[in-house]
Amino acid sequence: MVRPVYEAKVKSSAERIAEDKLKEFYAKAQAELENRLPEPDKKDVSKLSHCAEYAGGIYTYLRERQKLTTARHGYMKNQPELNEKMRGILMDWICAVSEKFNLLSETTFLAANLIDRYFELEKVTKAKIQLVGVTALIIASKYEEIYPPDIRDFVHVTEKAVTKEEVIKMEAALLHKLKFELSVPSTLRFMERFCKLMACNEQTTHFAHYFIELQLPEYAMLRHLPSLVAAGAVYLAQRVIKGSSVVWNEYSRTQSGHSEEEVKQCAKEILGILQVQEKGNLQATRKKFSKPKYMEVAKIKLDYGLMA
Repeated sequence: MVRPVYEAKVKSSAERIAEDKLKEFYAKAQAELENRLPEPDKKDVSKLSHCAEYAGGIYTYLRERQKLTTARHGYMKNQPELNEKMRGILMDWICAVSEKFNLLSETTFLAANLIDRYFELEKVTKAKIQLVGVTALIIASKYEEIYPPDIRDFVHVTEKAVTKEEVIKMEAALLHKLKFELSVPSTLRFMERFCKLMACNEQTTHFAHYFIELQLPEYAMLRHLPSLVAAGAVYLAQRVIKGSSVVWNEYSRTQSGHSEEEVKQCAKEILGILQVQEKGNLQATRKKFSKPKYMEVAKIKLDYGLMA
């Protein structure tokens, strides 16, 4: 049997010229793209998953959308049986359960968002508060996790204060009330973006992460949009690490959409929360960030006068 002989195709001069022009075009396009991107995004142009060329537009869109997907601070006045303290305890419990099941931080923040938006739209009795909370966490887990815990696990962690049937019924009610809008701009995502833009090191990023989770039980922080809370947390984290040399310059303002005055005021509020919660009863977040995984940032003693 005679085997066929395959000859390598020799490119014609026209093909070589076309290929060279194409390479030249892409090189020029990449150079122009890099020139108009923020410095932190330039190194990611070749990484398709980072969407460097679209990142700025994406976060501009998210800053606008957050206004439509964040509960308003004043909703508590329409809750006859619910108060700020109850909400705080629930949010601390959500953080504790998330850590117990090793859930993603994205899951925790989405669950908190769903809880507040539901509380804003629906009157909830004391007896149903935990049911709403665990249901929101189940929905968030299904949305964010690859392998979400089984509903029986969530029922068990409530010490059987709720039943599987009640959770299923509440799940349908909550989703319909929120019109199945689960894709919401997260404080966590804004924090990650600002940390990248401001070239934060690992410890600074852990501090910023700690600060945004620490404020979840604080109803008063709903006065601020997620992007502002994230900016305040990153600014405060940098002040902790770098001291008074940190500035919120024009570049930071343009990228975040928030002025230095706004960011500093939010950072002061977060620092105040940190000081109050240090000896308070809501300790889930502090325990989480006391672990080596997060460089034990919660154990580090801070100067509460650093924002004075």
